[in-house]
Amino acid sequence: MKSDMELIAINGSAGESNRCDAVEDLHLIRHYQQMSEKSSNRNKSVPMEEVECEDVQVKAGKLQSKVSCVVCGWLYINEKSSPRKQSKRNKFICNLTCAMAKRIVDGEYLKEIEKARRDLRALISNKNCAPLMLRLAWHDAGTYDAKTKTGGPNGSIRNRHELNHAANKGLETALVFCGEVKAKHPKISYADLYQLAGVVAVEVTGGPTIDFVPGRKDSLESPEEGRLPDAKQGAAHLREIFYRMGLGDKDIVALSGGHTLGKAHRDRSDFEGQWTKEPLKFDNSYFVELLKGESRDLLKLPTDKALVEDPKFRKYVELYAKDEDAFFADYAISHKKLSELGFIIKNRSILVKGVIGIATVLTAVILGYLRQLDKKLN
Repeated sequence: MKSDMELIAINGSAGESNRCDAVEDLHLIRHYQQMSEKSSNRNKSVPMEEVECEDVQVKAGKLQSKVSCVVCGWLYINEKSSPRKQSKRNKFICNLTCAMAKRIVDGEYLKEIEKARRDLRALISNKNCAPLMLRLAWHDAGTYDAKTKTGGPNGSIRNRHELNHAANKGLETALVFCGEVKAKHPKISYADLYQLAGVVAVEVTGGPTIDFVPGRKDSLESPEEGRLPDAKQGAAHLREIFYRMGLGDKDIVALSGGHTLGKAHRDRSDFEGQWTKEPLKFDNSYFVELLKGESRDLLKLPTDKALVEDPKFRKYVELYAKDEDAFFADYAISHKKLSELGFIIKNRSILVKGVIGIATVLTAVILGYLRQLDKKLN
């Protein structure tokens, strides 16, 4: 079956082409994998950063008989098909490829992430600022609203308006620390950097390894004040805040375990004191102390007490107090969820399309090879 257009690899051998529609899906994945390595060596009709989906659609379907892909340099050559079909296909391809172009995670970006991870380890260890970094990551991500798709881990906390929210007092220092790392790795988005800092903060203090997926886009659109938990309230409030984000009861308790790190400061939260005896060690002692009840030396906020008083929360508190491995496993999952609110869904949809495309293409290639082999043998 003929497709509406033929895809030709500019850097391929003469006549290299494929009329299988599945090649387009493979092409989408190649955008993701080859962008930095090959795009600079290929001819482009327009610069990547100047092109939107609609622009490519117009150039490919109406103004030109051919246009090279703005991301990886593949050339789209229109065949004899109706303008409507050309426009539809170009729009389908470019909508997906432009989505990737706006959130580039190529090999070079991943290298920068790993370098930044090392720098964050050193910085956090030297300055003993793990609690502060974890709080920064939490407060940037914890504004997400699943219904309106606003807020979340997008780096907007660096916006002075949002930084001045009452719940964010004291976080300017964390932004300064992250700014030192950002200066060394300018390619990394602030959104990725803040969440990576939170992941590293947990790991260097003895906590679980948290899977980190880069690719968050930066934003300076700040949500309204009041989306973060109020420590003076109880269980109903916690559910209202976390359910709004799309998280559940287990996530509430597991993420509350982050209070195993650090201490409260009166000039930031109207509370003073630390939750555990070792505030720079990530373990399950927060839950152990909760079950002991009131203590003269350790802090218990109203939201902390709610975890013990509410029976649905308490069952997780009891589990985590006696089984640190269970806490670490659930915390890693919940932290990952928090750090990806509003971000990972789009990447997954693109990945699924690409995997299906690759599988289809590989099948076609293998069948073609077997046919050629069969002809030679006969």
